[in-house]
Amino acid sequence: MAVYRRKIKDKKTGQTRYTKKYYCFYTLPDGTRKMKSTGETRKNEAEIWENENVEKLTSLKTEKAVLHEYRKILHNTDPIKLEEAFQTFKSQIRRNASENYISRLESMWNDFYGFLKVKHPLIKKLNEIDVNIAESYYQQIIQSGRFLNEISYLRGKKEITAPINNKNLSNNTINDFLVFLNQFFTKLLGDKDTEIPVSPFRKIKKLPKEAVSREIFTPEQLAIIGTESEKNESFLYPIFLVSVNTGLREGDACTLEWEEIDFQRRWINRMLNKTRRTTGKTVRIPILEPLWEFLKNISQNNSKYLLPDQAHMYLSNSSGISYRVKKFLNNKKLGIETTKKIVGRDQVVSIRDFHSLRHSFCYIAGEAGVPFPIVKDIMGHMTERMTQLYMDHASDGDKKKHLLKIPNYLNPNLPNKSQKSESDKILEIQELLKTNQSDRLAQQIETILSS
Repeated sequence: MAVYRRKIKDKKTGQTRYTKKYYCFYTLPDGTRKMKSTGETRKNEAEIWENENVEKLTSLKTEKAVLHEYRKILHNTDPIKLEEAFQTFKSQIRRNASENYISRLESMWNDFYGFLKVKHPLIKKLNEIDVNIAESYYQQIIQSGRFLNEISYLRGKKEITAPINNKNLSNNTINDFLVFLNQFFTKLLGDKDTEIPVSPFRKIKKLPKEAVSREIFTPEQLAIIGTESEKNESFLYPIFLVSVNTGLREGDACTLEWEEIDFQRRWINRMLNKTRRTTGKTVRIPILEPLWEFLKNISQNNSKYLLPDQAHMYLSNSSGISYRVKKFLNNKKLGIETTKKIVGRDQVVSIRDFHSLRHSFCYIAGEAGVPFPIVKDIMGHMTERMTQLYMDHASDGDKKKHLLKIPNYLNPNLPNKSQKSESDKILEIQELLKTNQSDRLAQQIETILSS
């Protein structure tokens, strides 16, 4: 008999590593050899566990019986009560999780807990919930939406309770419930180094993902956003300016630091919030002229942040930024469509928000001829597919504009009616010069020459 650490492949890095916990072998009466985690990280303690438990596991006749006994051994503690379950789970959530994220998870748990109290009042402990109960709740949210009639969430430090009017949840929201509940049971009842199936939701398959694409802002809409925010929303204008010139996400745009600005070489060197804890990669973004002019005219104000007020709000209440952006963009005077009604859904879905600036930057960069690998590097995407999704926003007008430039390959001697000849361009410019529209003359001539 011996204990050992398993060699596994790390999902994040792709590199081979050894598990922290020790494993041991045992044999069932039918001769089948099985492997189980001892749950111990020290070899001497793992050997003690093996001596105390392997003989008992070996004597059991079926794999199902082994699983039942193994759970009892591994979790030699009092079962978790339902009313205490979320607080236990909350203590294991990553330290940098936002209050809004935790509040959203708690809202999903409360809905499931409310379902249990009404439909299965005899269930008092977490380990009493079986696959049949999980399946019945899953059907509940598919057919009728959330079980509870109201939802509680945090806006800053204030708890808001609001009635729920929608009955139909999107496939994506239902999948969010499924993923969360799977993680909830696995974290509280399972062990990350074992393969013991502890979640009653584990065999329920996700619904097909609904492809509701976020849309970009057109150049005309970006001009409106810039003009109106500079005039009427001085708090948001700098964030818009940073994002549309760098492609940075909301959190990165708000918390950009002075030490990340290389004034001598005109570069931004930023370790992105989203990948700070995983890859730790720093993106290098050249400072474009509009942002450069803005940076030259603001002072550091004894703060490490470029935009101290915006950084303070984001770090203390990130939803406050999102709320102000949404309120600004939803102003009917702007004439920008920000939501869309989806067939079969009770609520509209957002199609344009702050993150659309990032999509817009990526698409515009592609339109300007910036090579794909460079766009990928600036955006900080780990996969080419993600960058491509951001760049796939060509409108019908864009497609027509570029496709009309394709030469007539089959009949190269015939003129391409979609392309103006040099003489046509000269005649058009001559006619334009006869007018008195001097303020837009240069722009119009440039348009003619590029057509």
